Amino acid sequence: MKDGKPNFRYTVFEIGDVTIPGTVKLPEGAVTLKTEFIPDGVPEGAGTLKLYVNDQPAGAGHLSQTLFRHGLEPFEVGRDSITAIAPEYQDQGKFEFTGQIEQVAFALK
Repeated sequence: MKDGKPNFRYTVFEIGDVTIPGTVKLPEGAVTLKTEFIPDGVPEGAGTLKLYVNDQPAGAGHLSQTLFRHGLEPFEVGRDSITAIAPEYQDQGKFEFTGQIEQVAFALK
């Protein structure tokens, strides 16, 4: 989250470092956030990532390279317990999400 909008950050070692800012502020109350990745079909795993707020488009960007699983850090939702999500947050604290996450779902197509 940044300025009340979803903010997607993808880092894969030194070869991929992308921030996709949201374009829609989250409304009050229960909200459904969704991402959709549309692969380009190239070996590097590149593609377009779209953000949605309550099923409405809320931003998009391009990832030049993706990996199925990388690094030794755990997959976490609402925090990043080992390495800061972005260099500018390295010495700024933990920023753990304090709201309620009711569900995290993955759908592979």
